[in-house]
Amino acid sequence: MDGVAVMYEDHSGKIDSLLEKAYTALAESKCLHDNGFTSGTVSRAYTACYHSAVAALLSRDMDIIKPSAMAVCFDRELVRGGYIEKRYQQLFAGAHRHKQVADIDEETAPSPAEAVASLEAASEFVQRVEKYLRDYGFVRSQG
Repeated sequence: MDGVAVMYEDHSGKIDSLLEKAYTALAESKCLHDNGFTSGTVSRAYTACYHSAVAALLSRDMDIIKPSAMAVCFDRELVRGGYIEKRYQQLFAGAHRHKQVADIDEETAPSPAEAVASLEAASEFVQRVEKYLRDYGFVRSQG
């Protein structure tokens, strides 16, 4: 059928598990934010994006774990492939940049507003990836 993603191996169990990890990371990010840990909020928000991006790429039969390769492959396979809008690749790349700064720059912690923005962007990203996976039949569990 035209426009339908084809998964050559059955990765559905792993995809379900990765989505669960993404939502767990979002909950952890919110908990960290609620307790004033802005760097941790940003870091866990990125982790949520990472797990959902891995799930999305797995649906394209690509098992990639290196973050720098993931951004390129996400753009090529999912955005340019017409499955996910460009905005979400930009959210993913931004989450990665913010995580690097939060993890490395000990003197400049993200502000509470920056932490909230990271959490909101991650939530939007994860939800969009889940929608793609559900729309194309890659998710077995009910969310």
